[in-house]
Amino acid sequence: MSCRARRYRYSYYRSDHVQFIHAGGEEFLYRAGLATVASRLDPFRFVRIHRSSIVNLKSVAFLERRSHGEFDVVLKSGAQLMMSRSYRAEVEAMLGQSL
Repeated sequence: MSCRARRYRYSYYRSDHVQFIHAGGEEFLYRAGLATVASRLDPFRFVRIHRSSIVNLKSVAFLERRSHGEFDVVLKSGAQLMMSRSYRAEVEAMLGQSL
């Protein structure tokens, strides 16, 4: 992944490719699994929040508590992504605080 990746707000997995959503609303397809993509992104900037989603922490506006330890990740663009319980500890570590 190039330094252009910094401009991506979030990405999600669709069958056989990862779809990136760019800060300008553009979309970019990358044929690989989400784990492969995650390993190539800056681990201090991007965090996995769901089995099918990675988010750029600089794009996060706030987290909204749902039920049973799950949260909605609300981006500055207004987009909402679900964060599952299984990725909560990783997000807490990245943010430096408990949720």
